[in-house]
Amino acid sequence: MRILVVEDDDLKRKTLVQFIIERLGGVTLAEGRSFQSGMKEVVATTPDLILLDMSIPTFDHSPVEPGGRVRAFGGLDFLEELSRLEIETKVIVVSQFDSFGGGKETQTLEELCRRMKTEFPELFCGSVFYQSSETAWRAALSAQMTLLGLGRDA
Repeated sequence: MRILVVEDDDLKRKTLVQFIIERLGGVTLAEGRSFQSGMKEVVATTPDLILLDMSIPTFDHSPVEPGGRVRAFGGLDFLEELSRLEIETKVIVVSQFDSFGGGKETQTLEELCRRMKTEFPELFCGSVFYQSSETAWRAALSAQMTLLGLGRDA
């Protein structure tokens, strides 16, 4: 099984990777830190599951690259690109924010989930609200993975 974690926050990405290793053991893990690096990995390896942040930069951050603009709806853009490329990888959105965008463009995570479920029913499996100081996200992500038939209960 191949799992891709697309997350620009280093601590959150490392925590998610550790959770997957603890829960599933011998899986092949890949990481992306932006829309571009995540999509590059998808095209190269076609993972079985993607854990995807909703707000991601266009490019990876580096000492010489600020990462481009942060895409408030980057996860939605990512699903649109998967659909356009006809890549049928299951996606779970893992976000530490409950609203996105600004002004008239603001949407809650719940609203985005309804939209993704309607527009991408073959890709979008659900979402998990991530809080580093809490453990509830672990149970929620474990439940999502169990629904997909992945591994044991955590």
